[in-house]
Amino acid sequence: SGIDLGPTLFGATSKEELLRAVLVQRTREVEQGLEAIVSARESFPVKLGHLARFLQGKVAQVSPVFLEDIRRYAPECFQVVEEFRARAIPRYFGRLFEEGIRSGHVRRQVNRDLLIRMLVLSIQGIIRPQTVEELHLRPREALEHILAIIFDGILTPRGRRARRPFVGKRKRGQ
Repeated sequence: SGIDLGPTLFGATSKEELLRAVLVQRTREVEQGLEAIVSARESFPVKLGHLARFLQGKVAQVSPVFLEDIRRYAPECFQVVEEFRARAIPRYFGRLFEEGIRSGHVRRQVNRDLLIRMLVLSIQGIIRPQTVEELHLRPREALEHILAIIFDGILTPRGRRARRPFVGKRKRGQ
């Protein structure tokens, strides 16, 4: 989906303000998508699959070099991205993990706060140009591996069996 830059461009008085406005709009769009997935009346494994593919698609749309340039040359704008990650991961993955525990797909003894922190730090630390290059991965692949490692560790045998049909399924063109 395209970004409506009309109101954004009209009010921006500098490149940094424009960049910040675009990043805020983009994070809102991602947040709406996350909310729709987590709130859907579907089973935990289906939501987990949708969430993973949605995030992989979003990661694939943004160049890690672009994000690194923002981090380096416009750190106050990059803060929008970091604050979004720090807010959205606990909110949406936390809700999904709780649902997975209730449905018997996620092990009850998993420390939710530690799990969320691991996910946030893994995404922030690995989805960076230098790191993905060192690992010989594209950002989308790195995210796929992060999610697989974390989910395979927290899912019950029932959860892993239910997740298998959704692993690796991609829409055409992704």
